[in-house]
Amino acid sequence: QGQLTRCVGTVTGLGDGRASLARIMGLIERSSDMVVVIDAAGAILWANAATERVLGYDRSAKFGTPVLDLVHPDDAARATEGLARSSRESDLAPIRVRVQASDGAWREIEVVSTNMLDEPLIRGIVLSARDITERTRLERRIHELEHSFEASIRYSPVGRALIDLDGRWLQVNTAFADMVGRHPNDLIGRPGIELVHPDDRPRVRAETRRVQTGEVDSVTVDVRFLRPDGDTVWGRSTVWFVLDDRGEPLY
Repeated sequence: QGQLTRCVGTVTGLGDGRASLARIMGLIERSSDMVVVIDAAGAILWANAATERVLGYDRSAKFGTPVLDLVHPDDAARATEGLARSSRESDLAPIRVRVQASDGAWREIEVVSTNMLDEPLIRGIVLSARDITERTRLERRIHELEHSFEASIRYSPVGRALIDLDGRWLQVNTAFADMVGRHPNDLIGRPGIELVHPDDRPRVRAETRRVQTGEVDSVTVDVRFLRPDGDTVWGRSTVWFVLDDRGEPLY
């Protein structure tokens, strides 16, 4: 008769998310990256085990400490700006700063910040950091070696040059340029074989091909080079590949 006799409904439990948060925090706790939660003022609220392992501090002793107190004075301005931006923006590019470990050493880290101040269960800014001290040291060492390698070519009293994989001059030192009667800059980008006497070119190509195919690591060839005045000059050239970390030739 159209009268309401009963109601059927569904009831969904609204969990407070604490169980999910506990699982996530458990994963973060075991992460190899350092994770630190700070409040809007920059005070440390929480840190995971990796932070304690890398920096050596008892993490609980640092709760309430301004995170900027750990930052190198020369990096403080950049870190302060990064924190200020993280309180206003959600996605920021990583920044590099140095932080002091418990032994007084400075560790270089790469930090990404995530603003979670509005998340009821977090109410903080999450800093995810990776220790890049060793990587930075290797990068600097590689740069030093590259500079040393370039200097050994440029300032050598013996004629030296780099040629790309297409056979064009990449770098020529003064000693070699003087030997063939040219300025180093005039050779850059030109085919190296152009300087070789036509009668010697087949032999130079054949010997160089042995290095290219991996038959030998290097070859030494006596060759005549052409000078602009029409004269030729004999030179004993040793050729080998400079390889990258994967063993592939660079030049």
